[in-house]
Amino acid sequence: MIKLTNLEFAVLQAIDRSEYGDVIMDDIWTFSVWDNIDHAVCKSARSIPGVVASLLKKGLVRSGAGSGGDDLAWIGMTRDGMNAYLDSCVTRTVKHNKRVPTLNASLVD
Repeated sequence: MIKLTNLEFAVLQAIDRSEYGDVIMDDIWTFSVWDNIDHAVCKSARSIPGVVASLLKKGLVRSGAGSGGDDLAWIGMTRDGMNAYLDSCVTRTVKHNKRVPTLNASLVD
C-alpha cells in the first residue's frame, strides 16, 4: 500500500470532490483543486505545485496543459493513484464522492 502524506491525500480528495468529471479517474481543471481542497490541511495555494510534483513522481496523477497554458491545465488520478486514494479513504474513514470504474473498464493510465 502506498502511504500518502496529508497534503497528497488532500490533493487527491480535491480531485475527487471537483465538480468536473463523474468518475474518480476523470481529468479535472487544475484551478478546481484549490476550490475543493481541505483548507485546514492546505493553507496556501502555493503548496499545491510541490504536492502535485510529488504525486507525479510517485505515478499517482497525470497532468498537462491545453493550448491556453495554465488556464487550461488539467490533472487526473492514475489507476495507482485511485487505489492509493481509496485505500487511504478507508484508513481515514472518509467516503469518496465519485463513481469508481469497474474492473473491466477501459481507462487510460
